[in-house]
Order: sequence, then C-alpha cells, then structure tokens
Amino acid sequence: MSDIRRLALYFVGVLVLGALLAPWLWWGGHWLAGQAAAFAFLEKVTFTRYFNRAMLVAAIALLWPLARSLRVRSVAELGLQPNPRWSRDLLLGAGLALASVGAMWLVLWLGGFHELKPERRIGIIGQALATAVTVSLLEEALFRGGMLGAVRRTASLWPAQLFLAALFAIVHFLKPPADRAAVEALLGPIHFFSGFELLPHIAWQFQQPWLVLGGFLTLFVVGLILGLAREDTRSLWLPIGLHFGWVLGLKLFSGWMMPTQANQLPWIGQDLLVGLIPLALIIATGFIVRRASRG
Repeated sequence: MSDIRRLALYFVGVLVLGALLAPWLWWGGHWLAGQAAAFAFLEKVTFTRYFNRAMLVAAIALLWPLARSLRVRSVAELGLQPNPRWSRDLLLGAGLALASVGAMWLVLWLGGFHELKPERRIGIIGQALATAVTVSLLEEALFRGGMLGAVRRTASLWPAQLFLAALFAIVHFLKPPADRAAVEALLGPIHFFSGFELLPHIAWQFQQPWLVLGGFLTLFVVGLILGLAREDTRSLWLPIGLHFGWVLGLKLFSGWMMPTQANQLPWIGQDLLVGLIPLALIIATGFIVRRASRG
C-alpha cells in the first residue's frame, strides 16, 4: 500500500471517528454545564463546534497509527534537518504573514469593503494567540512535517507539493454550514448518528462557484507556500511562523472588523480566506517568502 493510500485511509478514519465522537462531546459538554456554573457556556456551544473539535481529537488520536503504518523511524527520513537559524525563520514567517494580513486590512478598509466594529474586545488577543500557537504547531507537524515528508520519500517535488496543497485546501474547505438554525433544523435532537448525518453537508462550499474560486484556491496557494517554505529550509520553523501569523491575523480581523455589505463576491467574502483580493495578496506574499527563504 502506497504512502498516499495510507494518508487517504487516515483521513477517512478521522471522518468516521470524529463523527462517532461528536455526539459524545456534545453530551459531555451539556453534562458539565449542569454540574458547575463555570461550564454553563458549554450549553450554548453549537453542535457544529463540537463536531469540529471531535474531528481534531480524532486527527490527533490517529496520528500514532499513521506514523506506524508509514514506518517512519526518524525525523531525517522525512527530509527534515536541524535548523541553526530557527528563530530567524520563525520570526521571519510570522512577520511576513502578519504584514500580508495587515495589507489586506488596509486594502479592504480603504476600499470600503470592511469597517471597524463599534466594540473591539481586547480579550480576543489572548484567544487569538492561543489558537494561532496551537493550530500552527499541530497542522505544520501533521501536514508539512509528517505527510509531506512521507510523500516526498517516493514522489518528486512538484507532484508531492501539489498533492499536499490540494489535501490541505480540501480539509480546510470541508466544514459544517455556519447557519446555526439551519443545522438544528436539519439534525433535530442530537443522537448517536448525528455526526454522520452532518458529514454529507460539510462539502456545501463546493456548490458555490465563487467560494471555490476565491476560497479553495486561496487555501491551495497557502498550502503550496507553506510546503515550499519547508522544502527551501528543510525545517518546519518558517512554515510554523507563517501559519501562526496568518491565523493570528485572521482571528483578530474577524474580531475587530465587519463587512459593510452582505455580498461582496468575487472581491471579498465574509473573511480573509475568500475572494480575489485575498488570493492576489497571498500570491504576492508567496513570491516574497520564496525570495526570503532562499536568501
């Protein structure tokens, strides 16, 4: 069985295990909410958020079986080497990513696409930092560390990079609908198979041409930039820095900015991952990253 087939089976396993775990996490959250006032907020959390967390738990739980099946005996087998300039690459990546998000903020604000929210909570900074650190470490270790390294053992540069960039984009493009009322009407009371009932609906964005053009392609380019940064430096520090900066910028943007109109496609969607403006700025950032990583 090839490494790519093993990776495909891993993601199928994540979907199945995540769908099984989602109702149990939901029930557990509601049980905790009834035990202590400090956990009362868990009762208001939507099932889709429990579903997303269940997928993350499943992805982490199945990492060890994946590593065993790939027969990875050392980090060197994945094409990674010690990086004496790790702090420089980490800060460079974070700085370039934050600068690109800042450029998007400026373009969207000056263009009248977005405006500052009347109330901007300072507390969101801590939440955004925690999310950015967690996501960048976990996803880079998984996608650029383990998966890309495994595929590169038997595949040449560009087939491996294109495959992983597409996989990265698909995984991030698959998510439940944001409309809470629609999801509740769809599922009804939560039961053992509610996670499986939600699974067919996580691909809803692929039915929207502008979302595919402006959202999926942006994620694909982001995955390609991260993969090439890993290839150029033979380490994960530059992609971790880039990933951290992009997630931090996105979280702060969503907390402090709001669209001025309901539908502004194809230029910009409801966040910085959708639209031709983010796609163009991400592509420009990619060229800068490549020059910097080779310098």
